[in-house]
Formats: sequence, C-alpha cells, structure tokens
Amino acid sequence: MKVCIAFLAAAQVMSCCVGATSNQTLTDRQKLIKEHREFIIRTGGYVIKPDLGNRAVVIANAQSRIPTKTFRRALGYLRFAAKINFDLRDVPTVNEPYAKMVQDTNASVLVIVVDKQDSSAPIVLSPDERWCIVNVAALASDNPGDVVLQARFRAALVRAICYSCGGGSSKNKAVPTAPLSGGVGDYDRLLPESIAPDQVSFMSAYLLELGSRPITRVTYEVACQEGWAAAPTNKIQQAVWNRVHAIPDKPMKIEFDPKKGR
Repeated sequence: MKVCIAFLAAAQVMSCCVGATSNQTLTDRQKLIKEHREFIIRTGGYVIKPDLGNRAVVIANAQSRIPTKTFRRALGYLRFAAKINFDLRDVPTVNEPYAKMVQDTNASVLVIVVDKQDSSAPIVLSPDERWCIVNVAALASDNPGDVVLQARFRAALVRAICYSCGGGSSKNKAVPTAPLSGGVGDYDRLLPESIAPDQVSFMSAYLLELGSRPITRVTYEVACQEGWAAAPTNKIQQAVWNRVHAIPDKPMKIEFDPKKGR
C-alpha cells in the first residue's frame, strides 16, 4: 500500500497557502497548519488502496537538477485532484526507442524527465507511442533563478502529463495547458495547481482505456475500519490502529427475547 501522508495531505494545505490572498494574516496560515496537523493526528493521513494490475503513469527521472520534493509536490496535487496512479522512478539513463521503455515499464503513459542541452523544446510529445519528454535544460535556457526554475518545472510537468494523458484541452483558460507563444518565460505565468474539472474527466476516460484506473484514496482510519490497512509505519498510524482495533470498554449487550426466539 502506498502511504501518502507526507505529500498528499500536505498538497491540500500547500495549494491553499499558494492561493492565499496578499492580505492573509500569519494567524490564518498558522490556523491552516494547525488544522492540518490535527487532521493527521486524528485520521493518520491519506493512503491509497492497493489495486493489483492497475497500470501507472510512470515518471522516469533521468536528471538531478530538480529535487524529488518538487516532483512530489506536482504529482501529489494530481493524485489529489485527478486521482491518477503515478509511479516515480529514478533511472540512470534513457535511450531510444522510447516506445520500448513504455513496454519495459508497463506504463499506461511514460513521462521522461531529462536535462539535455541538445534540445530547445521544453516538452516533446508522442501520443501514438504514449511517451513524452520534459527537458529541464530547455526550461532553464534563460538562466532563471532556482526558485523560478522549480516553479517552471512544476508547471511543465503538470502540462506534459495533461497533454499526454488526454487532458490537453479545457473550456477554462487559466489551466496549465493554456497556449504559450513567448518562449520558456511564458511558463512563469502558468499555475500548476489549476487543472479544470473537464480535464480531469478527459484524463480519467483516456487513462481507463489504457488500463489505468483512478486511485481510491481514503484516510488511514477508514482503511483500518474497512480491514485493508497495512501495518502502522509511524506513531501516529499506530495510535489510529490501536483506537480502531481496541475492544470496547462497554460492549453492546443483546438480551434474549423468548418471543422472537433470539
């Protein structure tokens, strides 16, 4: 079972903070953090229900400039918003034909992340072969600062996933797949955490055709109640586990009723 306490539940809070207005007080932010912590302690955080045979959208990371936490923030948002089953992997090298990589990884869609100076295209897409490439070097061609590059990469990763998973179009204009015409600097005006409901619908239908079902995400507490939770991996989950499986202090008593025969 994939435990998503760290980045799935945090993605909700982070997206709220990102969208906060400029006049939001520190007290408001502290309140969000406090509520998030209380939610984790009360429920154990979010987990994903095991689904054997469910194909994943594989993210093959073949670069080191962008840290793993930046990947997890973008993928955590899409897991929450679009219920996409992701598999993030570090790979030493990538070689053509990329279609063979799709077969070798058993991916519904393969997203390859590289850092190569020999291409000026931030995103290269092959829908027929079900792969796309995100090139960090192209995103950094105008020498942006690290903070800008991280945000730009998140936008490019979400954009690439939407396009390669059937969610390239939307009735809404403020989406990660909005048209760009001003070079890599245009990525700075995209909001990664802003996919539209119609894009979610398109991607769900598209990925289902490729054998990738939407994930089922519930709290660890619910997983314990339903009987499929994995063994606790931390003190918070252990406390939730013990509470759900505890023998009641005052068990319910059923009196025998001779008239009913029971």
